[in-house]
Order: sequence, then C-alpha cells, then structure tokens
Amino acid sequence: MASKFTTYDLLAERPIAFKDIGPLLLAPPAWTRLEPQSLSGEPDAGIEMRVADPLWMLARQWQLGEFKGEDCGTPVSVRVQAHTQTLTALRPGGADLAQAPQPLLPGAVFEPAVETEPWAAPSLRDRAEAGVALVAALSPLGWGGEAQLLADCAFDLAADDLAGADAMWRLIARHHPDAEAAALGIEGGTALWLQNEPDTVVTAAKDWLAWYRANVSALRAADSWHADRLEYRFGLQAGTGADARSLEAPCHLGGAVDWHSFDLGGAPGLGLDADAASQEHDIRVHASRLRYAGMPADRLWQFEDGLVNFGLTDVQPNDLTRLAFLEYAAIYGTDWLIAPIDLPRGVLAEVTAVTYRTTFGEDVTVEVAQDNARAGTFRLYRTDGPDGPEPLFVIPPNGRAALEGAAREEVVFARDETANVVWAVERSYEGADGLARDRANESPPPADPARPQAGADTAWTLELRPPDHWVPMVPIPQGGSGGFILRKGSFDGIDRALGRVLAATPFDVQDEEVPREGVRLCRLPSVLRDESGQLRRWTARRVTTAWGESRSRLEYDATRGPA
Repeated sequence: MASKFTTYDLLAERPIAFKDIGPLLLAPPAWTRLEPQSLSGEPDAGIEMRVADPLWMLARQWQLGEFKGEDCGTPVSVRVQAHTQTLTALRPGGADLAQAPQPLLPGAVFEPAVETEPWAAPSLRDRAEAGVALVAALSPLGWGGEAQLLADCAFDLAADDLAGADAMWRLIARHHPDAEAAALGIEGGTALWLQNEPDTVVTAAKDWLAWYRANVSALRAADSWHADRLEYRFGLQAGTGADARSLEAPCHLGGAVDWHSFDLGGAPGLGLDADAASQEHDIRVHASRLRYAGMPADRLWQFEDGLVNFGLTDVQPNDLTRLAFLEYAAIYGTDWLIAPIDLPRGVLAEVTAVTYRTTFGEDVTVEVAQDNARAGTFRLYRTDGPDGPEPLFVIPPNGRAALEGAAREEVVFARDETANVVWAVERSYEGADGLARDRANESPPPADPARPQAGADTAWTLELRPPDHWVPMVPIPQGGSGGFILRKGSFDGIDRALGRVLAATPFDVQDEEVPREGVRLCRLPSVLRDESGQLRRWTARRVTTAWGESRSRLEYDATRGPA
C-alpha cells in the first residue's frame, strides 16, 4: 500500500525513497539553534523573585542551599606566577620579509615606531619651527654663529613650496634658518656656523639633530602602511636566540596597539639578536572581590539596594546577550576575585600558575578554565597561532594619552552606482605650510559645455567630467581569482592628485575594502610624551566609515535644455 505522504526531489522530479534520506536523518547537525524556553512572554517575573507564605520561603531557602553549611575558608591572598619575554625587534610590514627588522630599544614608544611615514621633505612650517628651536637651543650657550647660520641655511624663496605659501611664512623664511639644511650640514660635517664653537654648543646642536630626525624629519625607509588594504601591518620579536618568538599584527587600523592586535607567527623569531633576558615573576596580592555598580547582593535573602530593581529589566526571551549577562550578574557575579599584578611594558607574558590562600591557611591551586573538548578553536583570552591558541598576553610599549590634531589630508573612497565606478575624492591635502588645503575651493568646477548657445533649444556633449579632485579608481581583474583591484586612473593621462595618500603610481586598493557606505582616510598630526618626558611627533593615518554613496558629475551623451 502506498504511503500517505510522499517526498519528491524537485530537481530530479521523482519520489525519494526512505533509504535515500535515512543516512541524512542519522547524520549529526552542522549547527544547533539556541532558543530558550520560557513559560511566560517575559522573564521579569522570575527576576523579580516574588515571595509567598512562610512555608514557601522555608522551602525556597532549602532549595537554594541556605541551610547547608560548608566547612571552607574564604580567600585572603592570591599568588600569581608569570613568565615574561622582552619585545626586542619590530619589523614594519609584518610578514613582508623584504623589510629588515629594527631593534626595539628600552623606553621605545610603539605608536611612532609603527605609524611614522617614510621620509619625505618636511613642510615649510616644520622646517621653520625647527629652525627657531635650533636658534633657541644654542643662543643661551654663548653661541655667536647666528648670522652664519642664516647665510648658510637660508630658505630658497624661489622654490615651489614658498611660491604657494602665505605672506606670513615667506616673511618667516627670510629671518629664520631652514632646519633641513642645518641638519644636513651637521650630518655632513660642513656646518661653518659650528666651527670654533665650544663643546657645549656642539653637543646642543647634536641633541637638536637627534630630536629633529626623531620628530620632524625621520630618515626612515621602512613603512608599515599597506595601501591596498588601508591598514597597518607589522611584526614583533619576543626574546632572543633559541627562545625567540614572533608575533604578527595583520590588520591594525591605527591608534593604540593592544594585546588583541597580535597573532603568533609561524617563525620562531625575526632573526635579530638582541640582549634580552626572560624573567620570572612571583607576585602575592590581597584577594579583592569583584564589584561593579548595580551588582546584586551576595545572598538571595539579603536586602538589595533601593536603587536596584531587577524587575524593571527590559529583556525578551530571544535576547540571548542580555539573558547571559543577567545570569552572570545574578548567579556567578560573586564567584570572581581581582588580583592586580604589575608587569613591565613591552613584554610577552604567560601566567604559569595561580594559587590562593584561605583563612584556614590552605593553599588552593586554580586550574585552567579551558574545555579542550569544546568544538572550535576560538578563545577570547588567548593569542591565536598556527598550532592553535596559546595562553600568552602581549603588553606593548604604548604611549599615554596621545593627542591628535585636525586632519592635514583627507581622502574619501566612495562608490557611485550611477556611474558604476569608485571615486577617490581628495577633499584636502597638506600644503607647503603644513596646513590642510581644501580641494573643492581650489579647483574651479569644470565648464559645462552642454548649455545651449543663444537661440538654440538644446545642446549635446559627449562627456561631462567631475572636478579634478575626483580621481577614478579603475577595476582591474586579478588573474583567475575572480576578484578586482581598484587602480588609480585619470581622464586625460595627468595625475590630478596633490596629496601623499594618492601619490603612488600605480596606486591600488582591494575592491572589497570599499563597502557601500565608503571609507574615509585621514592623515593626522599626533604627539605624545615618552617615558623620559620628551615629546614625540609623527603623522598617523586613520580609517573610518564614510557617509554613503556619492554622485559625481560624470555623464556621457548628455543633453541640456535652456537654463
């Protein structure tokens, strides 16, 4: 007798026999839907913890273990043992082996080391300000070569950067030395304004040179910026010799570098020998309870603070994130202790053992909270590596409270669905005086040849181009991968970009790096103080989300009526 229900294969247009679907029913599912079951529409009633008659209260206390005594002590101190390796080398570019690693000296600050751009001629503003700083550093020491310095290191008033500068900067250039020329003179030993000067003056000039090369005009050929991905990439080495380990930061968007920016590299190190010793740490601290604002009372039958009302929690049964947080706060919040330990900056740390001592004098070892049988390899508090996550913690030598100024250059990568093209809109660039110049104000809008002449009803034109600071990004196929790269192009073969972001030729960006809402890339002046209190200056790049699609003036085969 035929079955009441028949299953059909819609593609093959034939019934499916049970023997065909039997193995599918026995196979384990690829994923499981997590869906909590609730007797009511909202979990507020359970969170409110309403009370009833006295018998109910006694039964509830028995259920929750209020009548059960535990012969155990309370933790009073925590002992943490850790092993650290000093970060000894930095390789700009990450896994790019073409760039040699650089030693990380003690007291180095991470942000300038990673984000400093390759050398380029400093702006007129930077050269003038550094020249003033040189004169200010030498004048109190009895130096008498200021006239010789102005003669040997004068600005070239006919240069292009001075031709476009404001009158104020041209006036400053006439009365102050060019810092770049002064630095080259000190480095080449041809500074006549330092001859026959006392050692104090020569030492001060060399100190100024070290500051100038570190903050204003760094002679650096390496670069951590990957333009095709609009991100920084760099690598680190911890330790030295046979114990060295490598770390990679494959996708850093700028700003403070933290432990989650790194993955373990496949190589044992970067191949740079350095003097660095591993160190063992044995720290004992008082056990402190984890507390936070709005935390529930430790016991169920303890009166809550009058400002806390869990019954007003706005949560639905399908809101898993809030439900998990409430469960942690109400049930597991009292199970945590805080054991703050001090470790040096610029190390790769591994906690090897944690023990605590109770009020009875017992030492209890805390086991690692890791479920090896759990599927997947992701661990929140472990560093990813080629052989799986490892219990390592990177403490980079970051600076404190870095300040960022207004953007000196701004480029927006935006999609134009009407023209079916991606535009690199150079909204501003850094001028000769170090200030941002607005391209929209400097570039006059192109003439509209499609307006009809007097007496004509309509006019036709083959092409209407956007402004000059709208640079087209032409899609180029990438072999057999099926993807595209966006390459800087032009309408007439002339590169219209004036800033540093789009200066390279060719300039490529991966197509997937430009989403529908667009990408905004800025060059920002940054400054912070290092451990010695010295100011460190550099120009950083920041990538943020833009404001959506753009529409250019690009049109083909356009007609216009009378205005």
